[in-house]
Amino acid sequence: MPPEQRPIAEQLLEGGLPAVRVALAEQNRAATAEGRPDVPVNAVLRIAEALLPRVRVAEWLDRAEAAQAIVDEVALRDLRSLVVSAEELVRDERVRTASTSLREALERRSTAETDQWQRDVVLCLEGGRVVRALRLASQSPDANASLPPDVIERLIAATNAGLAADAAPDRYATLVDAIAFSPVRREVAPGGVPETPGDELLSVVRKHAGRVPAIAAAFGIEAPSTAERRRGASPRRAPRIPPPPSPVDSGSDATVDPPEAGVPALPVSEDPVEQHTAELPTVDQPADVTEPADVTEPADVTEPADVTEPADVTEPADVTEPADVTEPAEEAVLDESQGLVEDPPIAAL
Repeated sequence: MPPEQRPIAEQLLEGGLPAVRVALAEQNRAATAEGRPDVPVNAVLRIAEALLPRVRVAEWLDRAEAAQAIVDEVALRDLRSLVVSAEELVRDERVRTASTSLREALERRSTAETDQWQRDVVLCLEGGRVVRALRLASQSPDANASLPPDVIERLIAATNAGLAADAAPDRYATLVDAIAFSPVRREVAPGGVPETPGDELLSVVRKHAGRVPAIAAAFGIEAPSTAERRRGASPRRAPRIPPPPSPVDSGSDATVDPPEAGVPALPVSEDPVEQHTAELPTVDQPADVTEPADVTEPADVTEPADVTEPADVTEPADVTEPADVTEPAEEAVLDESQGLVEDPPIAAL
């Protein structure tokens, strides 16, 4: 890898692309304070996106190499996490090869540890160590592993025998605590309860009442609901329902509070549908209002006389060259004694 790309790869290993963006923002903030030019953010991000697949492969190969060195000692959950994460990188030949080897080791170790776990539970039952058997039964080496049916039946029988009325309260409390996290907690049925259980035993039963409902019922303790058993969840409150209206006896002369002033009261009926569909009380209609008198239509307006259209005016002939202007035939004659006389007719245009 080129030296200038190594800082980008280190940030990718620490936190992926978000870590690169944070580092770029801090670097540009420092450059602005010192008066230096900013780093081209988009160019660096493109380099980081191109390096990301290679960085993931390199990181997984480092983890796989370390796990292969101690494949018989590494925890099964870590080995299983490594095998599952390889599914996203199967395009690389080196990842496929290492993943196949690790998967085989996981299956081999899982089978061996499951068999050993089942044998340990049986040995504890044979030795009369019921509490130890219950605690081992709750510590499965594989999430998919389970005890054989015959071992389950033996474990239930031994547990029921230990939950007897003559058992000491502290012994009884220890059994209840171990049962609460075992795979047989729902199948256990106590044979009896101590006559004087004591506060410590009752406290343990109340603590695990939701996980061991049969034991809680034997002590007269009610098991909480599923919502109450959730960690950190408060009991769910029932929704508040308003009380129904008090029924009205149809045979008695029951009265209803008078309504507000100005609001007509509705009749009360026993049937709610009939009550809502009852007719409203009759309201007095206002006095008849005298209709306004007929308004006399205005008299017919005499239409103006037809206006004589002006005579058609002859359009001027097409003029090519401006024609000589013809002087008017006669000018208005001004008589000093009689004033202006009528102009002579206007010559046609």
